Amino acid sequence: MILVSQSYTASPDQRNQELQKVRLHNETSGLFDRVEYLDAGDRTISFSELHEHCLSKYRGQWCVIANSDITFNATAYMLKGLKKDNRLVALTRWEDHCGPRFIGHTHDGRFYSGSQDSWAFLAGSLSPLTIDIPFAVIGCDQFIAGWACLGGVEVINPAMTIKTTHVHAVDDRPFDRPAAAGFFGYPHLTTMNTSGDVMCHQWPREDGEWEYEWQLYRFAK
Repeated sequence: MILVSQSYTASPDQRNQELQKVRLHNETSGLFDRVEYLDAGDRTISFSELHEHCLSKYRGQWCVIANSDITFNATAYMLKGLKKDNRLVALTRWEDHCGPRFIGHTHDGRFYSGSQDSWAFLAGSLSPLTIDIPFAVIGCDQFIAGWACLGGVEVINPAMTIKTTHVHAVDDRPFDRPAAAGFFGYPHLTTMNTSGDVMCHQWPREDGEWEYEWQLYRFAK
């Protein structure tokens, strides 16, 4: 299992120290056969770039793409049991030890997450990608899930079992970040006994209305 993320120098320095601790944790955890951080300079890298790197260097291997401030614990071993062609495991992060991040929508009594920060897939098994939206853009994770559904890729989110932790104590988040637009996907937040359901909608709607026109994509058997 290969972990690929982005390496960059953050500001303020306290934030850079956080990112270095995350990298050290992931590199020494023993969870991955290889951990690689790509340097994109001053810009934020996109999902497509990391995916293409995995495709060219690790074709046929089970790869994990993660934001630079995500750590993994022993539950990451269970990712290996999810290895399957044409499957994207999109994991909602945990902010603390109490539970995962609950940003998304409830439909028919089930929660569909609009926030994912790590993705696992078999390199070479997914449809061609055109997701050039940087990770810093609001809604990029929903755009990734939506793209996958449109391409017939199975999307699952067993983040109730597989725990990834967000490390971001430094208050340096900009308030004027750009936002994505397109076909958004919200994978059902589950345990390893996943439903394979993803609720999707176009955002923004062409008529300017706020009410979503949901479509259900169901993949898991």
